[in-house]
Amino acid sequence: MGGFSASGATVVIVVGFIISLGVFLPVVESGITDTAEAFGDQRERTLETKNSNFVISNHTYVNGSPNSLTLNLTNTGTTSLQIEEFEYQINGEYTLPDNTYVKETPNTNRSIVAPGETLIAEFTLSQNVTRVHVTSETGHSELLTNP
Repeated sequence: MGGFSASGATVVIVVGFIISLGVFLPVVESGITDTAEAFGDQRERTLETKNSNFVISNHTYVNGSPNSLTLNLTNTGTTSLQIEEFEYQINGEYTLPDNTYVKETPNTNRSIVAPGETLIAEFTLSQNVTRVHVTSETGHSELLTNP
């Protein structure tokens, strides 16, 4: 009657363990790397959110036919803000501006508002304006009522 000895069985078990570690360790390493990158990205977004800020520094509303609204949004934070990422709600409805430009460089095609600069957003509206809510890409928002 033949068979494996105890030492032969031990070798088979050790080889199987080594092979399973070879499969298991790269998966664990990949998961740890992905988690570390995600936490790093979250820290960057948190810092960017804390460092971004803007205020409605001025506005002009003309109640006529049609109504016109001009908002001056001054970047008071330390990070640049994307012009296309601003969202505007006028009387609770998302509204796109007719024109946007940076006050300091009005005749250039800019995509960002640097710290200390002012974004001008112009709207032509068919309704009276009672509430304006502006939100930036980082989630900061400003509310203007009864302009």
